[in-house]
Amino acid sequence: MCTSSPASDTGVEHRFANYLRIWPVGTCGGTSSFAGFSAAKARPWGTGVPRVYELSGGGGKYALLADLSDLAARGLDTTGQPLRYGKEIFLPMWSTEFYTEGVLGLAIVSCNTESSGRSEIRYINDFNTYGCHFFCNESRPNEIFLGVGKGGGGKHGRIKYAPASGMLLKSEDRGRNWRSVFASQKASAMYDGLATNDVVVMSSREQRAIVVLKEDRDGSYSLRNTYSLESTPRNVSILTWKNSTIVVVSSNDGFYTATLDAESGDLEIHRVRMPVRGFALRYPTVIGGDFLSFIGDSSPLSRSWLLLHASGESFYVDLTRLTGMQTFTRMVSWKSSEGEKILLGTEMEGCLRLYDADWLLRQRKKLDNSVRLETTVKSLWSSGREHAVEMLGGSVRK
Repeated sequence: MCTSSPASDTGVEHRFANYLRIWPVGTCGGTSSFAGFSAAKARPWGTGVPRVYELSGGGGKYALLADLSDLAARGLDTTGQPLRYGKEIFLPMWSTEFYTEGVLGLAIVSCNTESSGRSEIRYINDFNTYGCHFFCNESRPNEIFLGVGKGGGGKHGRIKYAPASGMLLKSEDRGRNWRSVFASQKASAMYDGLATNDVVVMSSREQRAIVVLKEDRDGSYSLRNTYSLESTPRNVSILTWKNSTIVVVSSNDGFYTATLDAESGDLEIHRVRMPVRGFALRYPTVIGGDFLSFIGDSSPLSRSWLLLHASGESFYVDLTRLTGMQTFTRMVSWKSSEGEKILLGTEMEGCLRLYDADWLLRQRKKLDNSVRLETTVKSLWSSGREHAVEMLGGSVRK
């Protein structure tokens, strides 16, 4: 069941049921000319089967692209970020019961954008889980990577996110076949990354580190460097900003910029602090050509923010005040026929919002030490169903 609001200066909204994670489709290389999203359960107590949709009409309309109920019937009922790659959309899928009971199983699924309803399993493993983000090799157009977990997760209903160990999967033929090329024994999510030539740079979330891998002669990868950070890293991107190409790592309470020596695998990393505390920043995105932007949510999921950085200054847009939603944690830029639009998806409230980028930037306010965005450190992510329901304005059935 979905409700949609008409297009206006204040954006378009497509609303599904609570506890559905809405994840806008990403692409290799930044801004996409294709717009779509997946809707799938965020927690085991949610309802609904995973589906993929395509947007049209400036984002005001959507159509079903793929129904993945057959995967849900096998226990794989949630997705990571969908990736548009050529004529296909790839989705990593695993079980929401990984979070609460440590249930394993992961599949990589392909949906053909020119054949509505057709999906194909390209990889499946009963011992993998939690594969959040695909990333492509900037120098080798046929290569796609996905960091996944092995083991770990929750137990007896207590929510946990860290796998017991990690793996890096790689396809060398545009996603048709996949194999493991690196194994980590760290109890940490191999969350996101980038690849260029024979070097891979990844965020190791619970390890609070950036790891650099180098390809060996047999096609596997070896650990070259580990860079410990002051804060938890999340997304890793190569962006063109201010006429320069830089590596950006989103983090908690700020971000990092880096330069990479592709020959040696060495990184030179600089932390950029923002006057915020208790915010998990994700999805580095350049908006309007000038603003390096991140979507952030605070604990205990009381607010969502768009944080922006330009010319040494920081700004914010209070998304919760703008929309009434508390859990916006996903963001992509869409190059539509009507200009640049920003797609925002929630983690728990089943909501997709689309905004004209220029309009959204006009809502920004200056962020400095006199306007400090600060929250408590308690997190809803580690809370149970009762707390989640109460935060979303509902009641708990005993």
